Amino acid sequence: MDNGFNQKYQLSIIIFRFPTKVIINYQLSVIIYRYYLGVLMVSLKQVETMIQTKLPDAHVVIRDLTGGGDHLEAIVVSSEFAGKTKVIQHQMVYDAVASAMADESIHALALKTYTPEAWQKAGQPA
Repeated sequence: MDNGFNQKYQLSIIIFRFPTKVIINYQLSVIIYRYYLGVLMVSLKQVETMIQTKLPDAHVVIRDLTGGGDHLEAIVVSSEFAGKTKVIQHQMVYDAVASAMADESIHALALKTYTPEAWQKAGQPA
């Protein structure tokens, strides 16, 4: 019975046992490995759009932290965060990207959330 495990295991051995001989860089190996496993990739613009759909007034900046496309940082500035704790603010953003996290398109998401007033106090441009 072949459930794909053997093929996935063999590919992981090829990619990670001989990374300098088979794959030139880590980012490419992650992308190939994720593609082989059937994990969908999501663009930074798609993540930005997901967040702006839930928080229409939000100013959103998305960065790829590792080059693999699945460890991201989001800076989100929205007036909808006013009067809410950081935990609630983060829950609002996680709710916006829930589908991408559920299918593992996003493995990790570091969040920095601000109200427009807090953003200006932090010395950032409006």
